[in-house]
Amino acid sequence: MASPLLTPAMSASTQQDRLAVIWIQKAPPHLSKKEFDAKVDALVDSLVALPVARKNFMAFKVLYQNNRMDSVLRECGYPEPPVNVVVIAECETMDNFTEFASDEEVKKLLLAAKTSGFQAGACVFAADVNTKIDDPTPAELNLWVGIYKIPSHLSRVEFEQKMDALSDDYIAGPLSQKHFVNHSMWKQNSSIARHVQDAGLPEAEPTVILMTQAQTWDKLIEVSDNSAGKNVITDAIHDFAVHVNSSCFGADVVVKI
Repeated sequence: MASPLLTPAMSASTQQDRLAVIWIQKAPPHLSKKEFDAKVDALVDSLVALPVARKNFMAFKVLYQNNRMDSVLRECGYPEPPVNVVVIAECETMDNFTEFASDEEVKKLLLAAKTSGFQAGACVFAADVNTKIDDPTPAELNLWVGIYKIPSHLSRVEFEQKMDALSDDYIAGPLSQKHFVNHSMWKQNSSIARHVQDAGLPEAEPTVILMTQAQTWDKLIEVSDNSAGKNVITDAIHDFAVHVNSSCFGADVVVKI
């Protein structure tokens, strides 16, 4: 069945009523993907087991990289992504997140995670979410994640405008309209920057994320492998080097809360 990345109330028109937090964690070089995924899973399980997490979060999901999209994404011009995991957490208000981030048990767990090299590879921020497709049709748990950093020749505003246009063009195709059940654009904001700093984490690089779900993995790959979809990406590569420092991959979604 479909597992929306956000609770039903958090649509493009009502996202102001929720706080969405993204944690992108790159794997330390000394860990294999299997070891890294296991350590992230253990850390997340410890965090969501805390009463303060159960009290304050409406949703807590983990996106684990897989290789289902690798071939077609390389053909589209995207580089091989670094190994990483994405955590999506959602709460009603900033007060909810502040209570969680200020909890001593949370601080202890995050401090212990630094010994595994998690601090240096972390990128944590709140996001403004624009959900452009939200179809309740039952679907497999599949997801294409695209993490994009701003090229040096563009301002943040210019980059976000171009990413918004790329997103619109990609979902406008007939196959996209036929097969996609969810598509959203996540733009970084600074609302939790102080909490990130207080936790000793690095300042988040300006980032835009696109997430897309289709009816099945095969349908998701079919859209990406179609000439129309490839042309949108090729044009963006030529126009503003969208592929530079990007990290695009298929992901398995694990619901924790």
